[in-house]
Amino acid sequence: MGYQGGMCAKKGEDRSFGRKDYGDCLLGFARNNPHRLSGKGDILPVLLEDFPLQHRLDKYFQQDGCPAHNARVVRDYLDRNIHEKCLETHCPIQWPPRSLDLTQMDYFLWGYLKNKVYSNLNPVASVHDLKRRITLACLDLDFVTLSAATSKAWESRVLACLTVDCAQFEQIL
Repeated sequence: MGYQGGMCAKKGEDRSFGRKDYGDCLLGFARNNPHRLSGKGDILPVLLEDFPLQHRLDKYFQQDGCPAHNARVVRDYLDRNIHEKCLETHCPIQWPPRSLDLTQMDYFLWGYLKNKVYSNLNPVASVHDLKRRITLACLDLDFVTLSAATSKAWESRVLACLTVDCAQFEQIL
């Protein structure tokens, strides 16, 4: 299993991992966000503190294709710290073509949040209301739901991707 890397700011995500709360970061690692990777490599190590060392050692870090995640400062950090355990465009294990469907955020979380956020019959009234709904939907996620999305479902997608030699695979799921 892998860990999802960063997420594009335009997707509008909450950035809370485990016990740590990074504040009102619903716009992710936007330029003006003080928690984005600054070149000092200061945020990823903090995010990973919640994961036990042994759990991290046998995992791969999965970086998506968002342009901000391929910035020189991010690539330099990954090269220095987890180069051999990174699935990314500029690492030894390259991101499989057309494989965004391997990313739990893409095949599970965004659809889950969209269903939760817009299940209310009342239209979203404001940006504040939208952020509130997204936060509540994230808080409503339970371990069983997350575990199902990040273990068996992910493994079946990897096997499907390998079956078609890393080509388009959703049609065989």
